[in-house]
Amino acid sequence: MENGEPEKNNGSITKKNNDHVVYQRENKKKTGKSFKIDTALISLLTTAGMSGLLLSSFFPKRIAFRWLLKNIHVISGLSFAALATYHCLLHKDWYIKNVRKITDKS
Repeated sequence: MENGEPEKNNGSITKKNNDHVVYQRENKKKTGKSFKIDTALISLLTTAGMSGLLLSSFFPKRIAFRWLLKNIHVISGLSFAALATYHCLLHKDWYIKNVRKITDKS
């Protein structure tokens, strides 16, 4: 491996840049975790949105199903907020890097 050329090593490619070794397997783990979190966020947002739409439009005020739907709406909304906060914390380094990039240009 010379001058930053990739080297195959047990199915994973390593690349040497400035004496640091970047492993693609670690990136795959991060990508898989991000995909699962993003999928959960989309599901929770859809659930909260649809239940809110149903609550506001289709069901009369005094039926038992409305109580269940309201609880689903609240739980999915709070879960979405918590998971979105966790998602932002996972990407903290990315946010910091981009804020520095923007402030350095100014």
